[in-house]
Amino acid sequence: LIREAKQHRVFVLEDDYDFDFHYAHNPIVPMFATSQSPYFIYLGSFSKIISPLLRLGFVVGDSTLIWELAKERKIIDGFGNTFLEEALADMIHSGEISRLRRKSIKSYDDKRKYLANLLKNKLSRQVEFNLPDGGLAFWIKLKKHRCIDIYQELQKQQIFLPNPSRYVDQISKEEGIRIGFASIKKEEMDTLVDKLSSIINGL
Repeated sequence: LIREAKQHRVFVLEDDYDFDFHYAHNPIVPMFATSQSPYFIYLGSFSKIISPLLRLGFVVGDSTLIWELAKERKIIDGFGNTFLEEALADMIHSGEISRLRRKSIKSYDDKRKYLANLLKNKLSRQVEFNLPDGGLAFWIKLKKHRCIDIYQELQKQQIFLPNPSRYVDQISKEEGIRIGFASIKKEEMDTLVDKLSSIINGL
């Protein structure tokens, strides 16, 4: 991809929102860091570290491109949120962001393991999954049922997950259900897995 981008002078946006959340090993180095190319633009977010309510991210790229983006940003929102941005800068320089990052990883890892145990104990005969080394979601494969059928039944019970039709592999035609664990409590995981088990066993 790096070679093709350089050859054809195509910009690549590397949206690495979950770079910080790796539990079993160090994160994979972004392409931006190894490409040495002005055509790679790296995007990140502070939302998962501090709070989902904080809609503040960052972009890293060639200095000329960054200046052009800054100009466009001023046109869209000339004022911005200076107070929030300065507060975040202070948190970065003081090391508070690093502390919150470590705390967030510990919390998400605890949720990851909890959900994995639920799936293993209650749905091991009906589904297949791998414990994710990174990220904030599980990918569940059903052994006997269609994902879209389970998805529709969950909707009827007011449990809303991403539509599995969005995640079908166009080559292998494999499909799965995505279950995120970042913003749900353990009690909600219990309810979700119980509902999932009841629906699968009832079909």
